[in-house]
Amino acid sequence: MLCRIEAAEPGRRLWIAFPPDHGGEHGFTLTRASGGGTVVTHTLRVRQRGAEWLSWLLAVRSIHNAVIEATLDNLERAVGDGTLAHPVRHRHRYAHLLRAVAVRARRDRTHTAAVNPGAAPDSALDRLFPAHDFHSAYRRRVAARPAEVWAALESLTPRELPITGVLFRVRSAGRSRPSADLLAGNGPIPVLVLDEGHEVVLGKVTQPWHVRPVTAPIPAGDPDAFTAFADPGWVKAAMGIRLDPDGDATVLSAETRVRATDPAARRRFAPYWQVIRVGGAGFIRVELLRAIARRAERLAASR
Repeated sequence: MLCRIEAAEPGRRLWIAFPPDHGGEHGFTLTRASGGGTVVTHTLRVRQRGAEWLSWLLAVRSIHNAVIEATLDNLERAVGDGTLAHPVRHRHRYAHLLRAVAVRARRDRTHTAAVNPGAAPDSALDRLFPAHDFHSAYRRRVAARPAEVWAALESLTPRELPITGVLFRVRSAGRSRPSADLLAGNGPIPVLVLDEGHEVVLGKVTQPWHVRPVTAPIPAGDPDAFTAFADPGWVKAAMGIRLDPDGDATVLSAETRVRATDPAARRRFAPYWQVIRVGGAGFIRVELLRAIARRAERLAASR
C-alpha cells in the first residue's frame, strides 16, 4: 500500500491516507496528559464492504491491534528510560497463531526441499493450471508409506478438521462445511482430477470477494470447462493434494493456485488473497496436512 501523508504537525499529529482503492485514513494524535506526560492516540477510519469486512473480523483486526500496541510500547521505550510505565499483556492470540502458521509453512517448505530435492515438477496441477497470479504451498513429511497416507486422506472426517469447520461456517454464514470425503466430489470445492493413490486436484471458478461468493455457471468438476473458462470478472482457483514417496516416508503437499480472468478481477482479489493466504486458507491447509499425517502415522504404526 502506497499511503500518502495528509498532515505532519510536530508535537500534535501525524495523519496518513490510504490509496483510493482501499479507502480510509489513520493517524496518531498527541495531547498533554493531566498528570504530566503525553497521551498518544491512534485512530483508524476505513470503509469496508463485503469480503473486506469479513477479512477484517477474521484476521486483520487482531494483527492490526497487535502491531499498533507494539508500536506504542516501542515509542514509550524510545522516549523514556527503556521501560514501560504500564506494561500491557497483549491478548492477541490469533495474531500469534497466524505467525506460527507462517513459520511452520516455511519450515515445511525448507524441509521438503532438503529431503526430496529431485522431485519431478510434472503433476496434474501443472498440466491443468500451469500459469497463475497467486500461489501458496504447504508440505509435510509423513512417517508412513504413500498407500497409508492415501488411505488416511480417503478416510478423513470433518471432526478431525475443527478449525476448517469454523472457517467454512463463518465464510458461508452457516451454509457450508467441510465434506466428509474430499475425494467424493460432493464438497464445496469439486474434484477436477483424481490420480488414485498419488494426487487429487480440486477447483472452481468464483467471485470470492462478495459476502456470499458467486460461482461461475459451468459444470462442477469438469476440468475442460474449468480450463476453457475465460469470461472477465472471475478468478479460477485450484488446490492440488499430492503424495511423493521419500524412502519409507511420504512428502505430502497441498498447493493452491489462483488466476484472474482479467486485470480488474486480479485487483479485486489481491487484498482478499493477502488475508486468506495465511489467515484462512493457511489454517485450512496446515490443519488438513496435520490431520492426514496423524491418521496415516497411526495406521502405519498399527501394521
